[in-house]
Amino acid sequence: MKKPFPPSTKPLQFKKMAIWGLLVTSTVTSTAAIGLWATGEFNISSAQSMVSAEKTEEWEVSGNAKAFAASFAHDYFKWTIGKEEQRAKRLEPYLAAGMDPQAGISFSSLTHTARPEVEHAGNAISLGGHRSIIYVHAIVNYYNPKDEKKDFYKRQILAVPIKAQSASQFVVIDTPYLVPEPTKPKDAWKRESMPGQSVPSEVRDQIETALDSFFKVFAEGKDSEIQYLTRMEKTLHGYNGSMRFVELEQVEVVSQGNTSYMANVLVRMKETDTDMEVTYPYTVELIEEKGRWFVTTLNH
Repeated sequence: MKKPFPPSTKPLQFKKMAIWGLLVTSTVTSTAAIGLWATGEFNISSAQSMVSAEKTEEWEVSGNAKAFAASFAHDYFKWTIGKEEQRAKRLEPYLAAGMDPQAGISFSSLTHTARPEVEHAGNAISLGGHRSIIYVHAIVNYYNPKDEKKDFYKRQILAVPIKAQSASQFVVIDTPYLVPEPTKPKDAWKRESMPGQSVPSEVRDQIETALDSFFKVFAEGKDSEIQYLTRMEKTLHGYNGSMRFVELEQVEVVSQGNTSYMANVLVRMKETDTDMEVTYPYTVELIEEKGRWFVTTLNH
């Protein structure tokens, strides 16, 4: 029978080796800790304050923020036809004051009940001021109460605009929206006023007609068709038929020059597969060339 190893008689040496190993393998924060340790001023409270200050700057893209967005997406994609008030009650704790209680979804033409199966918060983009857009990937099951043969599931990407009020408190501050792929939108909440001059009613009518045509192609057409209506360096990706254009609900237009204009619009669209109606805000910049209108910038 082997004799047990005697306890170490050099615990302090072992602790020193462990400490040095941790310090050598750490990053810049640990380098600062080495300096403090060498001068005898290193202590746990100073290290904690360094980490706390760093985390304060990242509340809006933290793991807690992503967990909040994923939890919101779960309730966003969960509804029963005829019981929309239950959904509004579930969403209320997430939403900022004054927001649409259904977060942009209209139940007037829905044909399917929805139940989410998987939600995963992916990319998170900080927009400053503890605000961010978090993209949540979900698999949603849709059930037709009248015909189970029309049941199906669909992968969805929901962009959730949030604001972090602390490391563990968050709120949805603007209408979430489905995206064909994650792209960086600008602040949807900075739309109260636009720089520019008012436009004559005939110009406004022309721009509204042009926007009608543009958003119909943006929702239902191909990317190659969208290019004919834009003047952009990069290809603008639309919904490629996954959405159907319904109408422009609101249009506000100002002039920014002889042929340059900016418009704030609310666009109502309907999901092709589910008939779910959504209303999304957009800021659009347009130019007029020889009687034709082209979109130069499109932002949520």
